[in-house]
Amino acid sequence: MLRNTVEEGGYDAIFICSEAILELILPLIGVCPAWRALPLSAPDSVKVTLSKSASLRLAEKAGVVVPRTLVPTDQNQVEALGRELGFPLVVKGDKGEATQNVRFVWQPSELLARYMQVSAADSVYHGRPALQEFIPGPQYSLGGLFHDGEPLRICAYRKLFTYPIPGGLTAKAITERPRELLDSACAIFRALRYTGFGQVQFIRDSRDGRFKFLEINPRVWACIGLAQHAGVDLYTPYADLAAGRPVRPDLAYKEGVQYHRFTVELRLVLRRPSHLFQFVKDSLNPRVHSDFEWGDPGPHLPSIHQLKCLRMARMN
Repeated sequence: MLRNTVEEGGYDAIFICSEAILELILPLIGVCPAWRALPLSAPDSVKVTLSKSASLRLAEKAGVVVPRTLVPTDQNQVEALGRELGFPLVVKGDKGEATQNVRFVWQPSELLARYMQVSAADSVYHGRPALQEFIPGPQYSLGGLFHDGEPLRICAYRKLFTYPIPGGLTAKAITERPRELLDSACAIFRALRYTGFGQVQFIRDSRDGRFKFLEINPRVWACIGLAQHAGVDLYTPYADLAAGRPVRPDLAYKEGVQYHRFTVELRLVLRRPSHLFQFVKDSLNPRVHSDFEWGDPGPHLPSIHQLKCLRMARMN
């Protein structure tokens, strides 16, 4: 269906918003001329980005600091490796977007059950979950447009609020420009010879102040709208890249720009009612940009309806 849609549509630019879709269409890239509208890395590099374990190894090889990570060969090793890492820790599947296949483990008694949950999801593609040290500190992301590993446009931000807490989706963020973050992120994209839109996630370890790599998302990211408010036009150079036109790098962006995702922060309110004042304040503050348009609420109505049903289910 996707092949027919692309071949019959004559698209100038194609955007990937899902890692599952990217993996599905990978065999078509380079075979069908219509997919030239999708600037993409070489297949081997794409495959690395689709594996959390492989991308972690690549980052470490590129000289980027990574969290201590252990991969059990089977469930019999899980508890011993958990004790070696210490608690709390994180169980991460080899694939999965956002927090779909990630579990935080606070007590040793929870470890095996959380590991088995992630392992069941990983078994679909014969993956193996990893145990990773829990790192305290603020989370950062850098997203941008790249060509053959070189950055053409970038925008980095710190997560102010997430849902769930910790390590969840970005509810509110602010643009910042830490030198170490930019250097580490670009080192990863260069090692991949990355082309197209992509985003990397880091955490700044509060114990030593170092930025430590968490994962890469080879697609459009959820807070891509923040870039526009920070003065970064991502879409024009992307269209130029898709058309084979040269793109001159411009890595400038405004710092201190705040942005919130309306329905994600609303989920945070449902989990933590004490956050309601902050949510209302963000929604009414003209200096906090949003993915929500009061004149066009339509795109958010399905999510709001889901939240309403979730709240009713909890009340019942």
